Amino acid sequence: MIVLYVVGETEVPRIAVAVAILLATTSFFVVVYFVHDTAQRVMVDNEIGRTQRKLSRRDRPVAR
Repeated sequence: MIVLYVVGETEVPRIAVAVAILLATTSFFVVVYFVHDTAQRVMVDNEIGRTQRKLSRRDRPVAR
């Protein structure tokens, strides 16, 4: 809105529009990635596998 006020009614602020489209596209893909990552973390099988990998990386005790 500020850009439209400064530029005037007859001109189209091409750079501002291009930047706005770029930011909107980037935001869309970030939201898609967030939803995908959250869905993967919620799945029980993935959580069990992730916990198993973390436990297998730990140093095992020498004596039982």
